[in-house]
Amino acid sequence: MSILKKTLIRASGNRFIQRVLEKNVQTSQDLMGIGSGGGVLSSGEKAIFYVLKQKFKPPYCIFDVGSNKGQFLQLILNNITVNDFSIHCFETGHETFKILVKSSKEDKRIKLNNIGIGKAKGESILYFNSVGSGLASLTKRRLDHFGIDFNNSEKGGNQHN
Repeated sequence: MSILKKTLIRASGNRFIQRVLEKNVQTSQDLMGIGSGGGVLSSGEKAIFYVLKQKFKPPYCIFDVGSNKGQFLQLILNNITVNDFSIHCFETGHETFKILVKSSKEDKRIKLNNIGIGKAKGESILYFNSVGSGLASLTKRRLDHFGIDFNNSEKGGNQHN
């Protein structure tokens, strides 16, 4: 271990530095969207409809990557007033995908995909705290300081484009 690293570890042991580091963690999580967009109505996702109407004409082709249980899908169905659109929903979680299927009406405009989209083709591990969790991630996050344990996982496919 380098001298600099040892010095930083020793220096970070006091309460003031710990509070600064905790604030840094909270700010970083806010910037990454962790805990800041619990629902589609409070996350800013609804703003896309204004942009679509102002800047683009139908037909629309919308990708919902990480569809979860279909919250954004329902927002789309409730806010796009034209019929000339398609939405491609991608949800890697097997059980969550089943919930998504139930929440989506039999609608020819909706294409459901039980895969993820990433930069590399292959299988990945999806980590989650509970089935259907909006926090599910390909990164095993450490959120135990929020009382959240990513103790569940499953293998899922990735499509490479």
